Amino acid sequence: MSNPELMHPTDELKKEHVSVLELLREITALTATEQLSSATEWVDSFDRACIFLQTDVARHFEKEEKALFPVLAKYVGNQTGPVAVMLQEHEQHQALLSQLCAAVQSRDWGSVRSAWNPFAQLLGLHIMKEDSVLFPMAERLMNAEERTEVHNKMEAINRSIEIPMS
Repeated sequence: MSNPELMHPTDELKKEHVSVLELLREITALTATEQLSSATEWVDSFDRACIFLQTDVARHFEKEEKALFPVLAKYVGNQTGPVAVMLQEHEQHQALLSQLCAAVQSRDWGSVRSAWNPFAQLLGLHIMKEDSVLFPMAERLMNAEERTEVHNKMEAINRSIEIPMS
């Protein structure tokens, strides 16, 4: 995003959601396959998924929590309402991701499948809420100065993490 005046910071976050949703679809299809317990396909896919979720999605959450949510909370608060719900879901996501990646490391297909479904459901619904409620609200409420502030903080977060985006 080169000019914060032309784009809203939520545009970058929405674009990142597309990659996450693609991964959710791919892995959900893989978990529906019955014959992969001895194949390396699921190991490679889930290893890659855990890395992506622990790096790129963690960075995405950081941008929301440290850049967007504080500005949005000026308008809607952060103790109740949409920002509070998103923060709570980020915590739930982290707990479920830990369970998922532990199951992946153990190479226990049944545990991986069991851990995947609640994780994917929560993250998919979370993205839907952000895209349909939270981001449009932010786009309506934030002024140009706030958009620039959020953009600059998001760019700093992008630069601070040395792991390349997938």
